[in-house]
Amino acid sequence: MLKNFNRTSFESDLGYEITHTAGLSAENSTISYPHQTPQFMLYYFIHGSGNIKIEGKNYHINDGDIIILNPSEMFCCSVDANKYHERIVLHFTDNMLNHFPKDCSNLYSPFLNRKKGASNHISSEMVKKHGIDTIIKSLYLSVQSSSSAKEILVLCKITELLCILREISEKADSQRTINSTENTVINNVLEYLNNHFREEINIDTVAKEFNIDKSYLSHLFKDCVGTSVWSYVIFRRISYFNDIVNKGVNIEQASRLAGFNNYSNFFRLYKKHTGITPTEYKKQKKM
Repeated sequence: MLKNFNRTSFESDLGYEITHTAGLSAENSTISYPHQTPQFMLYYFIHGSGNIKIEGKNYHINDGDIIILNPSEMFCCSVDANKYHERIVLHFTDNMLNHFPKDCSNLYSPFLNRKKGASNHISSEMVKKHGIDTIIKSLYLSVQSSSSAKEILVLCKITELLCILREISEKADSQRTINSTENTVINNVLEYLNNHFREEINIDTVAKEFNIDKSYLSHLFKDCVGTSVWSYVIFRRISYFNDIVNKGVNIEQASRLAGFNNYSNFFRLYKKHTGITPTEYKKQKKM
């Protein structure tokens, strides 16, 4: 059993990345800050325990559980640093399946056809019942292969995984949402922010809208969501910017439509929150 965290990643030009992380000290692996991913993400929690906050929902995760996320969902994950922790994380793009001759976009439905923060959790019982754990472990072994057919095998396994996730999603199994807690006030605030993030907005306007003390709202929001109201607004604006840029809107116009009135300020915030520039993001999507 590893004493320190070891991380191994495999990335492909076909639009996927698989990372395996394991060890006793989770300090270097804990995502204790608000995070967003520009891609779809599947988080297979092999060993350990922790919590993940997604759009105001708090999910408790244990051995064998899976969390799925799409690029429009903010999350904040913490794990028990005193317990052995192991996970496999799969990131993939929305055009990964374009390599198949038939349109497979409907396989992304479990990630897209749901409310933000809802049905992100798949219990270990469901994972074992549908053999998802076996597929993911086989997928991880496949990416390490030196076979010339490796990429084809990996894409086929990811596609099989997505087919099963869609089947589970269509059955709307109630077990998918176990261990989830939420706060009604914060749910209402999040709904308001999601409808008004492109407008002039701050903690004062939100507190006034809901007739809540500003300090109390700030504390409650940070506790439930994992970030401040303003950081969430920035996250939502960036997510919207990415979406409309992908649809062909030019960068400066998209930044204004997303609610950023100052391009220099937008550029700085975008790079701070995503690690890349808006131009770099647009180039990546074209690849």
